[in-house]
Amino acid sequence: ASPGSRGEGTEHAEVPHPPGTEHAEVSVTKSSKAPRGLLVAGVVSGMLLMALIQPLLSFWPLEGHTHQAKHHELGPIPERWKAEAIPPVHLPWIEENPALTAQLKTLEEGNDEEKQKVAFMLRLFAAEHSDNQAAVVRSGALPHFVRLLGHETPSLREEAARVLWNLARNSKEINAQNQVAIGQAGAIQPLIRLLEDNEQRIRVVAAAVLNDLASDNAENQVAITQGGAIDPLVRILKRDEAPALVMAASLLKSLAAGAAAEDATAPSGPSALLGAVPPLVALLRGKTLLAQEQAASTLGALAAHSPPIQAAIARAGAVSPLVERLHGDMMKGTAIVALRNLASSHAENQQAIAEAGAILPLVKLLEDAMPMVREEAAEALWTLAQDNLENQLAIIRAGGSASMVALLKGDSQEQATLALLGAAEAVRNGA
Repeated sequence: ASPGSRGEGTEHAEVPHPPGTEHAEVSVTKSSKAPRGLLVAGVVSGMLLMALIQPLLSFWPLEGHTHQAKHHELGPIPERWKAEAIPPVHLPWIEENPALTAQLKTLEEGNDEEKQKVAFMLRLFAAEHSDNQAAVVRSGALPHFVRLLGHETPSLREEAARVLWNLARNSKEINAQNQVAIGQAGAIQPLIRLLEDNEQRIRVVAAAVLNDLASDNAENQVAITQGGAIDPLVRILKRDEAPALVMAASLLKSLAAGAAAEDATAPSGPSALLGAVPPLVALLRGKTLLAQEQAASTLGALAAHSPPIQAAIARAGAVSPLVERLHGDMMKGTAIVALRNLASSHAENQQAIAEAGAILPLVKLLEDAMPMVREEAAEALWTLAQDNLENQLAIIRAGGSASMVALLKGDSQEQATLALLGAAEAVRNGA
């Protein structure tokens, strides 16, 4: 059967896969399709990024083997293997699972073609179903996949990375327990090495797996940064095309949060990410909207965590293209957040952003149809106005002061009110 077809007389569940696979069918518990999202207010969530990347990678089955993993080959999953029964940490969680014994033996003793067939089958088995993901991890399969990441055959390296990807996430969320397990199984360093693989498609998958391992996981973020991922990610940004660019930028965004928690001079601290700034800024003027969007989002995240990175982003020429995005229908939300983070507590960037013409379009966005965009525009304007009389006066002259204050919340609203009243008084007094 070919991908997307249905066998006669057998109930199949169509299984969505991470980027790089088309829909395939596997007779295991039904799961929902991956969501098909559209860019909303210029913000690309992790789930939307996965959905948009999917069509950009092609699916490749091993020649001669089927696209289906039949139910009787793996057997039912015993209740004790259910995801909720797995402790949150402490690998290995290894117990013998009769349903997977033969597959694990093949991964250990089989020839290359047999190993690839089993890895392919287990990838389908794990896709989009937390119980099946838990079963594979609990069976002790992770060390086999980690070893295959270093195999001399490119197709085996790729298949091993794809299995880990299917184990780390489903269409709705990261599998947090498997995220920890994969990191503890030693997958991070070989995945970092794959960021420099000769095959671009392998580099894409490796970046995608690392991105999921880093998501909201500080320990993995530090391990990935300290493991040397930044330099190869920068090289991907300089030489590769979408979707590799998008995945590399997304991973750098995930690493920014972990770097912020480290000492500024530490190897995994914010300074480690400075080298990513020039290619990310260049990507703002890239050929694809998705790449531009991810670059803007990543630059915004980097700017939020480090004054030196704020300055480097402005010096690299990011301000003008970000201000340009305020005038369009796409990306304005991401551009607003990036400009806000660049201006935060940074007088030089406040001035540069205002001189680039950001204040008037931001004031216009206070009337945008989308509430989130209005609120973000108000926050960005207040960030530009803080301790900056010139920008405060520019906002008043543009007619945005009342709307901005009305949209702000908490202490910001009170502070903005007092600041703008003081600015207005200065105007009346001829200052």
